[in-house]
Amino acid sequence: LIDEYQDTNAAQYFMTKLLVGERNNIFVVGDPDQSIYSWRGANIGNILNFERDYPGAKIIRLEQNYRSRCNILQAANELISYNEGRYEKSLWSERGEGEPIKQFLAYDEREEAQFVTRVIHKHYSEGTPYREMVLFYRTNAQSRPLEDQLLHNGIPYIIYGGISFYQRKEIKDILAFLRMVYSGADFVSFARTINLPKRGIGDTSLEKIRQEAFLAGMPIFDWCCELIKGTVQPQVLRPTKKLLTGLSEYIDIIQRLRKVCYEESLSHLVMTTIQSSGYFEVLKQDPDSYEDRKENLDELISKAIEWEQNSENASLGDFLEELSLKSSMDVEGSDRDRVCLMTLHNGKGLEFSVTCIVGMEEDLLPHANSRNDSRALEEERRLCYVGMTRAKDQLYFTHAETRYIWGSPRFQRPSRFIREVPAQYRQKIRDV
Repeated sequence: LIDEYQDTNAAQYFMTKLLVGERNNIFVVGDPDQSIYSWRGANIGNILNFERDYPGAKIIRLEQNYRSRCNILQAANELISYNEGRYEKSLWSERGEGEPIKQFLAYDEREEAQFVTRVIHKHYSEGTPYREMVLFYRTNAQSRPLEDQLLHNGIPYIIYGGISFYQRKEIKDILAFLRMVYSGADFVSFARTINLPKRGIGDTSLEKIRQEAFLAGMPIFDWCCELIKGTVQPQVLRPTKKLLTGLSEYIDIIQRLRKVCYEESLSHLVMTTIQSSGYFEVLKQDPDSYEDRKENLDELISKAIEWEQNSENASLGDFLEELSLKSSMDVEGSDRDRVCLMTLHNGKGLEFSVTCIVGMEEDLLPHANSRNDSRALEEERRLCYVGMTRAKDQLYFTHAETRYIWGSPRFQRPSRFIREVPAQYRQKIRDV
């Protein structure tokens, strides 16, 4: 007996064949329409070829759904029918027709986040607990504007299966670089960034540098500058050529970024810090997480642009103070009653009264990686299907006309998945 057979990989498939042998005594449960984990080795072919592998197998279709309203299920049925690699089935429910899917077009990601915040306010005021509401997105980076608006409006939330945007390592790393640009006295930021990328300056040397700066009564960065110039005489540190070379490289980066800070906009500084600090070398050391972390850094640039547009004095100091507050904020709420934020991949097996799928745009959902790959596109459609069928009562699609990509606004096209849901199952709205 095997559950979630659509998620089995090659090793599990062959192990199953060996266990079953020639008796063909096997019972599996699975749904090809929910096969969304190919990126971690799952092979949808295992379930689609089940009848070939086990001739005479009996297929039992479980089509009654006990979770969702009929309108949601009919819309999901229509969407997934565009896939070729599947078993034909049609979900139905006795829970009543329900309301149409609400579709909202925002100007940009900030307006989109403001809208879903109003959706949450509306349903909470009508008696829906926060824990019964979810915001689904395709990529982790999309959580940033949503988190900002939820924090601003005092709505408790939890990142399900992930980390809050401002607590992600790459965000904290770049903010540490920016703190060094702003103030050379921040030893914590200095220690965090000096080996990004690696310069071979160990913990013992760092502690001795801290002691030297303290004894000299100087900010840590200023003391390092004087050491390179040869104008200070170390008392406890015995600088090697390797250490001096590493410090010199680091000082040059920070000084160049300070020049950018003085001459250019805040968003340009953030972008230059990401691109010129050598941080991409750090990200490339982990190819599996590279794209995800790169998207998060892109979203940090978008945050800087948003800050510039909505702040009278878009200074680096104020920006860092704002983000420091956000990273430490935790809106009070019971441990259980919080709005859930999560990627669509993390939503499998869950259910919510109110479900919002944000970023329903081409190159987001479906993801850009599926452009020229029909099998990848079908998996993106299954991912959307999984998100839709998490909804019990209310389902919202949101998409934006523009999004900032590496500092520049880009016109976005609505997702084909919206068009694939017939108009009779969805309703365009201007507000809640």
